[in-house]
Amino acid sequence: MPLCQLTTGSTKSRASSAHVGLGLSAPTGSIDERMSSGARMGYPMQLGSGTWDLKPSLTWLGQSGDWSYGSQVSAVLHLDENDNGYTLGDSAMLTGWLNRRINEWSAVSIRLDRQAAGANVDGRDDEMPAIPMGPLMQGSRWLVLLILTHAADHALTSPLD
Repeated sequence: MPLCQLTTGSTKSRASSAHVGLGLSAPTGSIDERMSSGARMGYPMQLGSGTWDLKPSLTWLGQSGDWSYGSQVSAVLHLDENDNGYTLGDSAMLTGWLNRRINEWSAVSIRLDRQAAGANVDGRDDEMPAIPMGPLMQGSRWLVLLILTHAADHALTSPLD
């Protein structure tokens, strides 16, 4: 549920709205995972951050006739140092989408996602292996999806009927 929702001029054929959200993530995932050799796994292989994290977001949605579109920006902000002496880098995500209804039972959409994961770890876990984290290993990515959806409006029947 958004913290705040703003709706602008809405008619039967055109509408837009904005949503502001704020989440809080508790430190529930393990930060002590080990390999079969007993060595502690690297930062990206741990199940959690070990910190309390703020998760703010801003979403904008629009619709005009058979078209719908929107975008969202969100982030994960690590608030403190975990019990192993480090804080993961903050991350940000941006996504945008465009959807076109073809008829009552199908639509085509395209989505573009960009994620910039903060690889800069503040502090150090002395049991963690020393792995160089250069610019090419920082977990940033682009993703483009093209999706065709189809919804059948009739009940499934058995071939034995």
